[in-house]
Amino acid sequence: MRKIQSNPHISRIRRSWGSNEGVGRRFKSGHRLIVDKSAGRVWYDEVPMDRKNWFKFIIGWALVFAYRLMPFRVPNVEPVLAVAMPFSKKYGAWAGFLFGLLSIALFDVAMGSAGWWTVITALAYGLVGAGAAWFFRKREAKTLNFLAYGIMGTIAYDALTGLTVGPLLFGQPLAAAFFGQVPFTLMHLAGTAVFSLVVSPLVYRWIVRNPSLDTGALFGRIAGAGAAS
Repeated sequence: MRKIQSNPHISRIRRSWGSNEGVGRRFKSGHRLIVDKSAGRVWYDEVPMDRKNWFKFIIGWALVFAYRLMPFRVPNVEPVLAVAMPFSKKYGAWAGFLFGLLSIALFDVAMGSAGWWTVITALAYGLVGAGAAWFFRKREAKTLNFLAYGIMGTIAYDALTGLTVGPLLFGQPLAAAFFGQVPFTLMHLAGTAVFSLVVSPLVYRWIVRNPSLDTGALFGRIAGAGAAS
């Protein structure tokens, strides 16, 4: 957490410390305030999704794309949600929505396979990515929490896509879509469980919370290396 040095809302929140009003309030910047009355300090515990963090998103998308480009991978097993959850936890619902949405949309456009199914699947991943921010709002970035939401998010995603793409785009009967989706959902859940237990904690620790991967820090090192040479 980082201390707020100057903020126009601080004086108003300090006047309300007696009732704890304002604790947890989220401002337009994306910060959530924490009031430490005993120490007389005001802190924020989240960094807004701004341009200094975009390099981390690029790394996350690169991980997802690299896996999806692997030959002979298991169908319907992919790490989109497992990578999106750490970004949602740190940067909020919009970050989770954009990460999930663009993970599908950018890949399909790049591979020349975009269609109406892209709209449905991208929006579905965007919604479950945004939902992760709600789930983690009062939960820590623990491995079991990643697993719990990974399972819930996967079931929600498969329900949103498996029961819509076939019936809406290809005239598939709803019952056939439901029963045909079951084995794919089981594989999807197994894959998500593994990714949530292994990938999500690593992405959160080594990428999302890594200040050395801030875009400004990277450019600073590049500029310093150039000046030294």
